[in-house]
Amino acid sequence: MTEQIQIALTNAVTNLHADATDISIRDDATFLTEHPMPRLNVSWKSDGDLNMGHFLVWTGPADNSHEVRMLGALAATEVPVPELITAGTAGNTSVMLASQVEGESIAHALENLGMRWEISAIAFTYARMLARIHSLDWTKIAPWLADEESLPEDIIDDQVEEEVQWRESNVDYVPDEWAPFIRKVIDWLELRRPVEVSLCICHGRFHPENLIAVGEDVTAVVNWQRARVTDASVDLAMLPVWLNEVGLSTEDAELFAQAVSGAYLQSSPRGLGNTAYYSVSLPLDQLIDRLLDTESPASAEELERIQGTIERAMALAGRVPWKNR
Repeated sequence: MTEQIQIALTNAVTNLHADATDISIRDDATFLTEHPMPRLNVSWKSDGDLNMGHFLVWTGPADNSHEVRMLGALAATEVPVPELITAGTAGNTSVMLASQVEGESIAHALENLGMRWEISAIAFTYARMLARIHSLDWTKIAPWLADEESLPEDIIDDQVEEEVQWRESNVDYVPDEWAPFIRKVIDWLELRRPVEVSLCICHGRFHPENLIAVGEDVTAVVNWQRARVTDASVDLAMLPVWLNEVGLSTEDAELFAQAVSGAYLQSSPRGLGNTAYYSVSLPLDQLIDRLLDTESPASAEELERIQGTIERAMALAGRVPWKNR
């Protein structure tokens, strides 16, 4: 475990009991860096007594106020979220402690498939939960996320323009050998900006590792720090990247993605017509981020993998079957 995470975890326990001492993690401490959503047993002494806590634990940015607010707002909805107990911060990292929930992540289920037919069953669970999130009325649940008096098209236009400006301000700093490719992709995106939009609350990182389930029942959706009001396509645009991270083969990933799109469109009135745009723009931003990361430089293999994702998304853009309704 990194020292910063250890300090943040210690601070979180101290927020529960100010006089806490002898704080000890009763499990393998590497869980916090090797697993996206570990369950940890933590002990500490307070007022002379030995205390034991059993927590669902995850890390986030130092300023976790957005996620804390989202968890509070979502607790009153039909979307299952963990009950946040406390959080601690150190440097640029926070550690959040919540009540444990039953189940394992959907990513874990995909990594440990017994039968291939299970892929479709898991995809249906994943898609239906996304449809439930997208059905929430953001103006009542989280009105601070956007200006409800603005037209949906204007909200998306402002977001897209902000992203364009970010790319333009950073493209000059990427290594010279990458600049032509990034410029080409930027020009491609400029011709395909979203026009018809489907505005809703989006999770922001609907990675299979962020859904905990027991069979077909999702018991918790976690990691809401990137939640915002935007086009519904955003939540599925990075799915090919995430399925690669989970380790699915190309054939299994394709089956999962097709099952997700079908189940989603059966369960939601939202349209996914802007998937082609976001499936290129989001990996492009990830590529630029990784190219500029001097603290934890990306490997050549990682960069080539992201580039391949972008190129495939561009090649398939004309065949995207998801249309707005």
